[in-house]
Amino acid sequence: MANTRPFSVSVVAWLTIICGALGLLQKSSGEQIPSVMVGPVVATLICVVTGVEMLSSVWMLRGSRLARTIYVACLVGMTAFIGIRVLAVGLPSRIVFPVAFTAAMVYFLYRPTASQFFARAKRPQQG
Repeated sequence: MANTRPFSVSVVAWLTIICGALGLLQKSSGEQIPSVMVGPVVATLICVVTGVEMLSSVWMLRGSRLARTIYVACLVGMTAFIGIRVLAVGLPSRIVFPVAFTAAMVYFLYRPTASQFFARAKRPQQG
């Protein structure tokens, strides 16, 4: 039986790859707004996490469970960071979209069909 990739996994992975690439290109074009708003260290960390998310998305297209776990950890971590920053400023209504987006991505990656896809992916032979 062929290990066909669910549409939801493809959409999440390609959305992350395309949006991540566009975001990194925008940041590398000399636009300094993110580093002014959060500081250069945090802006660099955001770029690194975006790169990790993009790489894990490529691996998710190949069926890697570890890549799915890394992607979700990065996504939840960034959402928590955004939430803390937004709550510190005093704008709790602005956290609704990032939390909803993260919840949707996690749901689509852990649906039964997606979980079957990641469980059936080729595993390295041991022994």
